[in-house]
Amino acid sequence: MRVLLTNMRASRVNLLQNDYAAGLPSPLAFMGLGSAILHDLGFDRWEARVLPVIHDLVVSAGRTKPSPEPAGGRLRNVEIPEDMVGTVDFSLALDLPEDRNLGAVEQSLVGKRLAGGVIFPGLAGRRVEAIAVASDGRGLSRLRRGRAITPLLIAPTATSFGEEMTIRAVKKLLHPQKDESLDAPMGYRVPVAIGYRLLTRPGANPIPVMARDAHTPHVFAEPGVGVGELISIRSPRLTGLSSGELSDVFWRWSVGTHHITAHPLFNPEQQETI
Repeated sequence: MRVLLTNMRASRVNLLQNDYAAGLPSPLAFMGLGSAILHDLGFDRWEARVLPVIHDLVVSAGRTKPSPEPAGGRLRNVEIPEDMVGTVDFSLALDLPEDRNLGAVEQSLVGKRLAGGVIFPGLAGRRVEAIAVASDGRGLSRLRRGRAITPLLIAPTATSFGEEMTIRAVKKLLHPQKDESLDAPMGYRVPVAIGYRLLTRPGANPIPVMARDAHTPHVFAEPGVGVGELISIRSPRLTGLSSGELSDVFWRWSVGTHHITAHPLFNPEQQETI
């Protein structure tokens, strides 16, 4: 069952994706939102399949004001790390493993956040709405104009977890040569956070005292970056896709022995089989 969740706005959304990418909500943030919705609907979190659509994005000026704290009888401002936040109007195409009542889907959004920003209705007088649509690209026509955040589905792709050579490959893919031959018009290429490379194995380290819960395994990991595209949802590159072709564009978890990424295209352990 494919559902469009629309008329959503979130403020103070974290736009600092990781060490390598900023300016958009991370695909991992949308995956987290999809996973939370599936959990509330009785599905496995790891089954999340999402396609985010950005209708508007405004980066907040300045930075978060530091909070004062007592120090030797005086108040001093605590130094805080650099941040980047903004207000995002967005929709989300979501694949559900089984049919669900649309009212239940809408209810599952109550209190949810996107990258730290609480979600509320974007247009006055209209509720956050869930719409069941056809599974091919024509279903996206139910949304108002915007740009979908998709993986850059070309081969060979470029993924980096910090090595100089792979970072250069990502940079080259972000800025293709003018004479580069492409089968279809390009969208707007952007760097995106794509997941993590595990430095330790789940269960190999004690769960920290201040962890969110006492049963989720703790691992050390380093972030990765890849290349995505912003594509108009009115573009034939999306509206002309069959159900299977559009499903390939959706972000979905890819879990390997040493990598967890938001699409198989970015998982070094699966790239050879794609």
